[in-house]
Amino acid sequence: MAQAIVVLTSEDQWVPVPYGTIPFGSVATTRPGFAVDSGDGTLFVWSLDADGAANRLTAVNLDDLIGGARRVQVGVGSIDLGQGAILVDARSTATGVEAKVELVAQLSGGGRCTVSSGYGAGSVEQPAQETVHNDGRPMPWRRDVTGKTWETAPTASDVFRIVCERANDAAALAGSASFGEG
Repeated sequence: MAQAIVVLTSEDQWVPVPYGTIPFGSVATTRPGFAVDSGDGTLFVWSLDADGAANRLTAVNLDDLIGGARRVQVGVGSIDLGQGAILVDARSTATGVEAKVELVAQLSGGGRCTVSSGYGAGSVEQPAQETVHNDGRPMPWRRDVTGKTWETAPTASDVFRIVCERANDAAALAGSASFGEG
């Protein structure tokens, strides 16, 4: 979902890097004749430039890429967790026709949130309609009466859902969501 790159840190934490951080169409490779051991956590990415006319080799320092990672990819969208957030869990599940990716984070103010993206229909009970400007354009969202659960349908088949212990955290994450072109 969204071809996100996930980095495993030295603390055994998986960090999904936002879509678009590595140029679209990039391929990380360790094929013979290309493998390079930089010894410093650098990933060499072979990709096309923006207009697709030329090949490009890019060196990406993974420590810099995820150091203090605030924006993380969750399926079809990315969110800004804010300074000091801690990723608690990231997983993907598939059962029958249902498939989703899910991330759990402890935010700096102490609240915990679960963000998921997957196939299916919305499930907010007694929804209140909200319009949030994501990526500079209005996006329809639904939230529950408590304001702790928000969801939107950024594509024809995906539901992007935010569930937090505190309503202000859920609203902030919905406002930070990006469903950039891809």
